[in-house]
Amino acid sequence: DKADLIKEQGKNLFDKGQVIYGYYLSSVTGKLSPYTNSAISPKIEITPGSIYHISRPNLKETGVVCFIDENENRLKPLKIDGTEWSSYEPSTGDSGGNRKECKCKAPDTAKYIQFTVIFASTGSIDNTQIELGQDFTGYEEYYCKKVLPYVELPKKLIEQLDNIRTEEKIINIENSDKIGVFSTSFM
Repeated sequence: DKADLIKEQGKNLFDKGQVIYGYYLSSVTGKLSPYTNSAISPKIEITPGSIYHISRPNLKETGVVCFIDENENRLKPLKIDGTEWSSYEPSTGDSGGNRKECKCKAPDTAKYIQFTVIFASTGSIDNTQIELGQDFTGYEEYYCKKVLPYVELPKKLIEQLDNIRTEEKIINIENSDKIGVFSTSFM
């Protein structure tokens, strides 16, 4: 039998090692557009209908957020109440039209989210975070690994190692072939 790996993941879904440089997302179409000194997130798998908080502390312009369905159609983000934003650029609703921080709801047909991280040299991949829920709960480095779902494995491995160590300490007829005799003669 082959065991399936399970994913252990921290709260920050943004992997800065997967950033796509040289592009931003259009606020009109949500599609990739080439632009120097800009970068976008990779497509990040999400749960449809869930609310996400995105934090981009150094971004000053074009905070585009786009959801993508299984057919690669670009979908506008939804407000928390489920109504669609008028563009792909949601804001926090503050008087400055803050694009750094936003919370939006994924459409029911969405499979991925993608967003602009750097635009025209403003923004940074450092401290960028997307997390499930309406509120920013403090920055955390991206963490994700796949592990075996076998909880007894560490215990059984330790038992095996202990048995091997114990067996190595006792010399008897059965394991005497493991003893080597070395000699050196000088003339």
